Amino acid sequence: MSLSKILAEESLLAEYRLRPTDEELINHYLKLKINGDEKQVNKSAIKTNDEEWFFFCPKDRKYQNGHRLNRATVAGYWKATGKDSSIRSLRGTTVIGMKKTSVFYAGRAPNGQRTNWDLL
Repeated sequence: MSLSKILAEESLLAEYRLRPTDEELINHYLKLKINGDEKQVNKSAIKTNDEEWFFFCPKDRKYQNGHRLNRATVAGYWKATGKDSSIRSLRGTTVIGMKKTSVFYAGRAPNGQRTNWDLL
């Protein structure tokens, strides 16, 4: 993308903010990513001070035959907090996903330092 196009988009979009619903995140963005249409869900080239971003990543199991998820990274780990909530379809009848709140801790458990990176 050219610099002039990015600047033009920034000037047009300065007053608007993308705030997708949970259903839109799953039914639009996640489906496109799963189907390999990366261009439709590529990272934004528009500079923003927005503190809320969405991303998808594959599940990584902590143990090959287990059900526990590996939330560790090179820099630290994500710790799930609170209660999971269901994401339902527009009609509210079908569960299409789960929402989990997590907090990032720098370092290694159990001595990690909580950061201000929260996932919802």
